[in-house]
Amino acid sequence: MIVGTVQKIDRDQFQIKGREGLVTLHIDEKTTVANGKKLNDLSVLAVGDDVRVNYYGDATPTAVNVSAKVTVSGMISQAAKSQLTIVQGSSDDTPPLGRKVSVFVFLNATTNFGAARDQLKVGRRVHVIGWDTGDGVVEAEKIALN
Repeated sequence: MIVGTVQKIDRDQFQIKGREGLVTLHIDEKTTVANGKKLNDLSVLAVGDDVRVNYYGDATPTAVNVSAKVTVSGMISQAAKSQLTIVQGSSDDTPPLGRKVSVFVFLNATTNFGAARDQLKVGRRVHVIGWDTGDGVVEAEKIALN
């Protein structure tokens, strides 16, 4: 896995800068790219986007999936030990197209909590930074109460 910032995008490859330096990754028809939408091309990415890439191959690294870093704010509508459902569009959130949107948030051992985990309850407002895995699902990196 490589984490970095998109530096250049071409039709079938892109370049990111991370701890490893500049890395050029190719895509094929099986590559998935998630940034608000989940597609099999790079059209949802832009130079400057932070991404996390799973890939295979050493000489010609090919991306398997690309997840863009996203920010989600809203009210918790469902809460469980390893997941939350957050509704954007409640109160002062600005969801796409002005309607309420539910986002499913996975929590894992590496999720950084800005509050005690037991404070993440239904009705609380939260701010999540994480990785878009597509189809309204985010893997949380950081969570804070608003």
